[in-house]
Amino acid sequence: MKHILVPLAHTGSNARVLELAAAMATGIAAQITLLHVFEPPHSMVGIVPGATVANELDRDRDAGRTLLVEATESLAHAGITNVSSVLVRGAPEAAILEHARDADLIVRGTHGRRGL
Repeated sequence: MKHILVPLAHTGSNARVLELAAAMATGIAAQITLLHVFEPPHSMVGIVPGATVANELDRDRDAGRTLLVEATESLAHAGITNVSSVLVRGAPEAAILEHARDADLIVRGTHGRRGL
């Protein structure tokens, strides 16, 4: 196994997901690719006072960048330095499938759902 894909969302499971990915990558020197997908703004954005599509895109993109930087720093703290990150605008399921083609393993959270 040489490549681990780690899709991240703005949920509480990211710390555990990163911990598991780091543990798996440590013994085999695998590369980790962090992936965050942000979806296009909701169609109601133009109706909400003060909200614009451009503002929402910028906000979501910036939040995604921050998430990826923090995840990269967390992995570096665990001694994992072979990390790349990808920020994509689109449908999460399609982007994960596209990036999974190059991965040997996917480590992901459950979107906060228990028991999965």
